[in-house]
Amino acid sequence: MKFQRLVLSLSLVASFVSTAAIAGKDEYISCVQKQLTALGHAPGPVNGRITQQTKNAFLQLQASHTNKPALAALPKLKKMTAVSYCREIGAAFPKARALMPSQTPFAVRSDGGAGGQQVKLLRTSFTLTERFFEQRYGIVPASRVDIAGSYDRAKLADYTVELMKLRGASLGGVKKVIEDICGELQNRYGGVAYQNQLLLCWPHSKSYGAAWFNKVKPWVAGIMAHEYMHHIQRELGNVKADGGYGSRNRRILGPLWMVEGTAEVVQQDFLTRQMRIKMPSLSKLQKKSMVIQKPLSNMKNSGSMSSYKEYQVAHFAVHLLSERYGKAKMFEYWRAIGQGNNWEKAFQKTYGMSLRQYEAMYETLRRDAGAAGRFAKGG
Repeated sequence: MKFQRLVLSLSLVASFVSTAAIAGKDEYISCVQKQLTALGHAPGPVNGRITQQTKNAFLQLQASHTNKPALAALPKLKKMTAVSYCREIGAAFPKARALMPSQTPFAVRSDGGAGGQQVKLLRTSFTLTERFFEQRYGIVPASRVDIAGSYDRAKLADYTVELMKLRGASLGGVKKVIEDICGELQNRYGGVAYQNQLLLCWPHSKSYGAAWFNKVKPWVAGIMAHEYMHHIQRELGNVKADGGYGSRNRRILGPLWMVEGTAEVVQQDFLTRQMRIKMPSLSKLQKKSMVIQKPLSNMKNSGSMSSYKEYQVAHFAVHLLSERYGKAKMFEYWRAIGQGNNWEKAFQKTYGMSLRQYEAMYETLRRDAGAAGRFAKGG
């Protein structure tokens, strides 16, 4: 239990950071054009720009594969939605999957160099997380992320900028983000999904050998799974085109309790299945959600959650939904957002009730263990 509490309490920083858009050729439109070409259609030149020829080529693909409902469910093709086209075409056709940006090698930066235990830790954690999402949830994203980690916040900021430059961009504000997730003192674990990077920090150690690797692996891998979920939310919600971190996109994705509560549920699922850490009982989660009286309806907007206690409230709220309706619904919600639905419509479509209805109901569920148990079992 001590392990679990610390992992959850050290992943608190809201993972949505306002930054300028990354300019340049759109890799997801190019992906779609490459995929259509590989599948025998004619989208025109691979130039990263949507043309009528590109649209017509996709319509031909769609018409010839009416047995692929995911293709029919895609919203109108444009820059913001191209990442979903790239992903769903890749999911439907193995030949096209290899052309997704996520299938290219990811870059890793950390202390100790390429052969160090720190780089090994990040590679291992990310590989475990990717495999877990595919095998457990059937999710293979189209977008690629790079990884950086360090005990030293200044070094981590440098690594982040270096990774950005690999993608042809360098943005400001990195040091502030690192300070937020790692703290003023370099003595805690933390993580953030920032632009196209997953950034992690850990306490300083006198040595970084195999013993250190084995000791911190569950902690770092668990946080990796949490932040990777934010990466998935942004892709499914179609806010990856400009990095997905501006205030407009933050408003699109959903109430903050849903965003962070889902990442907490996924992190716990990962820890239980991959790290063999015991899942807390429903009653224990329910008790944790009672440590503060703040309601879900006050945890919607950016900045409305900043403490471990608030994350416990959000965790239990999403846990109950996932127990009653299944974990696949968590992903259906962001697919519904990506199709152009607002929070209320996406929640209604996914769970068959309004967002406001559940927020009000939850205040009873987290205070009444019997009611929570019946709800979780579908009663």
